[in-house]
Amino acid sequence: MRAHQGMAFHNSPDDADDRLEEFVENIDDGDSNKSSWLDAGEACFVFWCWNSPSVMTFGSTSADANDRHSNETMKSPRADAPSGWGGFYVWQFIDNGGC
Repeated sequence: MRAHQGMAFHNSPDDADDRLEEFVENIDDGDSNKSSWLDAGEACFVFWCWNSPSVMTFGSTSADANDRHSNETMKSPRADAPSGWGGFYVWQFIDNGGC
């Protein structure tokens, strides 16, 4: 509770040596945490993709959750944690199949 975002996989991903490095490079290029993780977490070759990265974001209101989901970045993080214990979640994932 009260974490800004959580990044994970909705399946059992293949391990990738450069996943974290690609995630950080995407953020350094100005992408949000969400788009950086979804891009770095998915693995593709030609037209076949695997791994299903997901991002869950918490906010005190629906608008706050959507704003955090789209704009939160580790390069310049928001200092304000979502207030209170009640709130809203936004979840997004790329579905390349489950386990």
